[in-house]
Amino acid sequence: MKYELTTNTKTFNGIILYQIKALEDLGIVENGSLGGWIEKIENLSQGGEAWVSGNAQVSGNAQVSGNAWVSGNAWVSGNAWVFGKATVSGNAQISETAEVSGNARVSGNAWVSGNAWVSENARVSGNAWVSGNARVNQLISLSSGLTNFDCSQNLFGTIRNSLNLMPVNGELLFYKRVKSDLSSEFDSSFYYKIGEEVVVEDFDPDTSISCGKGIHGSHANYYPLEKNKVILALSAKIEDIICCQEGKIRVKKAKVLGICDV
Repeated sequence: MKYELTTNTKTFNGIILYQIKALEDLGIVENGSLGGWIEKIENLSQGGEAWVSGNAQVSGNAQVSGNAWVSGNAWVSGNAWVFGKATVSGNAQISETAEVSGNARVSGNAWVSGNAWVSENARVSGNAWVSGNARVNQLISLSSGLTNFDCSQNLFGTIRNSLNLMPVNGELLFYKRVKSDLSSEFDSSFYYKIGEEVVVEDFDPDTSISCGKGIHGSHANYYPLEKNKVILALSAKIEDIICCQEGKIRVKKAKVLGICDV
């Protein structure tokens, strides 16, 4: 065993947590050093150099393994998994079935939840939230917003990791659900005409607002099928994309290609 549970305890959200103690040298952790807090042995692997330090907490069925490090006031809970050489620090929270792996770093007040994956060399910091089925990898940095990627720095990577879509020749094919008469679900006076370009003149330019004014769309599976609704296929130029977050894009204008066969 590389560590043991001590008799030092504290209660957090009704859960009893035990402080850990190293039983051997683990990288920069010396034998005998006190670490962070876990609910049970299963939360921290006895293999590798994975460690929990400071006031960091791991609870529920969450696991920290490999050479991963959880420090500061970070909290890993639920069925979350932190592994590889990933680090979680600051006041960051990893919960539900989220995974952080590779050389990824999650810090600050960032939250990663749902089925989200943060991997490879990704950096999630500040007040960023990554949730749902979001996938963040490569060298992409998120510092604010809910699953909010900085489109100005890496738009192609953003779209690919958030929507599993890839632009072709500077244009992105995406999908949108509308009423069967091709009017907007949220504005009955706004119509989509097959083969024509649809434009929102007074779009909201604020990239931090996912539900601002504009044309919203996503991948085809984002929208459940409903009675009296159809799924449209549209294309937008990269320069007309306002933002990409919460599993959707918001654009200034797009061309309506047709109704999907479903």
